[in-house]
Amino acid sequence: MTMTQAFTTLASAAAEAANDTTAGTAAPTDAASGGESSSFWIDLVERPGVVYNDVLSAALIALGIVLVLHLLVVLATRGKAKLAGGRRPRWSMWERLVYLAVMGSVVLLGATAFYSVLTVGAMHRWALFLHLMGAGGFVVVLALVAMTWCMPSLFTPSRASRDKSQGDDDATPSPAKFSTLTKCSFWIMLIAGVVTAGTMLLSMLPLFDTHAMHQMLDAHRYSGLLLFVAAMVHLYSVILGRMGLK
Repeated sequence: MTMTQAFTTLASAAAEAANDTTAGTAAPTDAASGGESSSFWIDLVERPGVVYNDVLSAALIALGIVLVLHLLVVLATRGKAKLAGGRRPRWSMWERLVYLAVMGSVVLLGATAFYSVLTVGAMHRWALFLHLMGAGGFVVVLALVAMTWCMPSLFTPSRASRDKSQGDDDATPSPAKFSTLTKCSFWIMLIAGVVTAGTMLLSMLPLFDTHAMHQMLDAHRYSGLLLFVAAMVHLYSVILGRMGLK
């Protein structure tokens, strides 16, 4: 199966999923709200593609609300980060370029996918073309960002902290490059990125039937949504850190 055939099959699967979603939405809603809620969770487990639009909308709205509320709390409490040993380490030019590349590719992929899904139900034409172009670059920059940021994102105590725990009270800990929130969102972003790219790469191989292709599409959609959310949280926490805020 060629790349074109694979993505044509996935586009058809996405269109069928969109039709299922539309049909489900157009059906009469005589059930009580409790029954509707129960049906949503059942569909989320058994037919995740049918409720993906609802999950996508809720996730994006929740992301915006949580980040805004957190920023308001930080600004209201004037939570300046108390960094022992001075300012956070500066980023090298390579680190900045890699970070801009991965964030740019995530934004491009998210914009083309989410806008198309929310407006017409699936990606077509230029949106699909741009998504495929961005996907190729994302696979490369994902590997680069993994090699660049893995070590600074490890949950290990600094050398000065270890010396202090061993009785050296004069040890001065140097400020960490990333906060705990930044580290957590990095690892979620990395794992979700591997799943997002891996599902599409595996879909290009003649290994799956139509039902399995639908499942791969659902895994790609939800892991891509998780990737986007984690990337935005990471970007937000990095900006806070550079501003000296907790």
